[in-house]
Amino acid sequence: MRLHIIRIVLFGILLLPSISRGQQIPNFTLYKYNRNLINPANAGSKEMSSLNLSFKSQMLGVSGAPETQVLSYTQRINRELGFGVSILNDAVFIQQNTAITADISYKLRVGRNDLLFFGLKLGTGLGSNFFTKA
Repeated sequence: MRLHIIRIVLFGILLLPSISRGQQIPNFTLYKYNRNLINPANAGSKEMSSLNLSFKSQMLGVSGAPETQVLSYTQRINRELGFGVSILNDAVFIQQNTAITADISYKLRVGRNDLLFFGLKLGTGLGSNFFTKA
């Protein structure tokens, strides 16, 4: 029985690399200025419209270094509804991902001084690999 358990554990360890997948997640160090990229309920949560253009490049001077560009816009439609749109371009070495998303948020008053925000994000993404850069 013990030998059987050891075989299963070893098989699992050997199989793990073939089923594991990694991904490049854009670095959102500028999240403070583009909160609707991660949380669609934040779209239109402020009283004024907001237009943000962000650019982040890591390891300057290194070919294929990670770069992220973001253009986002949010606006309040009325007291309860907010809207936002964002374009994200992320490039790392030979991989480039572009996403275009739209956000809608709804603000619900649940008490005298308490609010609950709901958000929905809809979008599309395009991923490309440029093997000629390798």
